[in-house]
This record gives sequence, C-alpha cells and structure tokens, in this order.
Amino acid sequence: IYGVLDMSRVIFATTLAMTFLHERLSVGQMIGMPMVLLGLFLLRLIKGSKEANEKVSAKTVIFALLSCALNAFSGFLDKVLMKDVTSAQLQIWYMFFLVLLYLAFLLIKRTKIDWKAISKNYWIPLLAVMFIIADKCLFIANSYPESKITIMTLIKQSSCFVTIALGRIVYKEKNILKKSICAGVVLAGIIIAIL
Repeated sequence: IYGVLDMSRVIFATTLAMTFLHERLSVGQMIGMPMVLLGLFLLRLIKGSKEANEKVSAKTVIFALLSCALNAFSGFLDKVLMKDVTSAQLQIWYMFFLVLLYLAFLLIKRTKIDWKAISKNYWIPLLAVMFIIADKCLFIANSYPESKITIMTLIKQSSCFVTIALGRIVYKEKNILKKSICAGVVLAGIIIAIL
C-alpha cells in the first residue's frame, strides 16, 4: 500500500498540472516518470519491515489517498497563487494557516504539550528550521514562471536519499545497497525527465 501511495502523489500532481495548467510531458518526462515510480515502488518492496506485511483497512487507504490528493492540490495551489503573491507572502500565509490548524487540532483533541521534553529534544527545533527552509526553497522555485509542477514533483522524490542515509545513520537500517540501487533508479528517472 505504501508504494502505491508514493506513486499516487506523483500521479495526482501530474494530472492536476496537465489538466488545469496545460503542462505537457516531454519525451524525457514520459521516460523518467515511470522510472521514478518504479524506483519508489521497489524501495517499498525491499524495506523488509513489518508494515509491508500489515493488513490495512479500507478506511486507512481512503484517508491516505485523500491525503495524497490534497498534497498534490496544495502543490498545484502554490503554483497558481504565485501569479499574484511573492514567495515570502505565500510562506507567511502558509505558516499562519498551519499554526491555526495545529492549534485547532490540539484544542479539539485536548492534547497536553510537554514543554520540558520538547526543550530537551534538539531534533524538534532542527526539524522546524529545516521545514521553513525547505518550504522557502519550494516557494521560490514555484515563483519562476518556467518551473513546472510535473518536474518539481519528480525532483521532490529525491528525498528518498535523505531517508535512506538517515535511516542508516540514526536507526542502523539494513539493505542499504539494495535501497541505494532503487534510489539510483529514482535519480536516473529525475535526470532523464529534466534533460
């Protein structure tokens, strides 16, 4: 299921870009996109984790697919909104709505925050800073008129390299060579699509 969801994000984003922004796939993209999808799928197959064998309810699949569709729609909106606002303005509004949503979630769920534990965990502020930097880069990329959602969606899949590297360093995960080969297929697909 997880491999299918990885592919769904790419397919949803590409469909939106082609339908509403009239983006067209080049020959390179038509060759590169299936390679990226294949690499992502193979990565999930060789994970060897319990989650690969877990049974997933229909409700979980529906919500996961809805999440993928909304994620793709969010990327589509970023590109559309960039015609009228700057990357800085869009990021400020994005962060503002994100804070409101998280606050609403905390209030509805009545979740208590352990500020002491948060202050001792250096990963949390590091993650927050990296999240802001990553979004800034994405919004700047969206601000260029010649940038395409179809290409940026494929480039985003290069995050698998970070996942593999940190999985090895932090969690001592195995099968790194196999995972690296699959990530290589993803990278080759991205390069072919960009050229």
